[in-house]
Amino acid sequence: MDQVLTFVVACGALAILYGIFTPRAVLAASIDEGIRAVARETFDLIISDLNMPNMNGLDMCRNIKGNDKFRQIPIFMLTTESSQEMALQGKEIGIMAWIVKPFLPEK
Repeated sequence: MDQVLTFVVACGALAILYGIFTPRAVLAASIDEGIRAVARETFDLIISDLNMPNMNGLDMCRNIKGNDKFRQIPIFMLTTESSQEMALQGKEIGIMAWIVKPFLPEK
């Protein structure tokens, strides 16, 4: 894997994933910053939290998947939202994996 875009709001599960992928990970503190990074660079994977400032992860996914240039980038959603309905909505948008936090990275 060449490069991973990780949206980070606070420390926690995404920070753990950042540690796993470093130095190939790029951190974005907001959806706007992440979307700008996607336009500038090539990513093999995007990992995002559902709850982000200014735009939620589903809207971010719609934005990225709505652009033919970026549509093929897999998106993993890391969230406390365990609703099957919300996960299904994410899948319909194009989210490849819906990972409910907290989780244990060693499992």
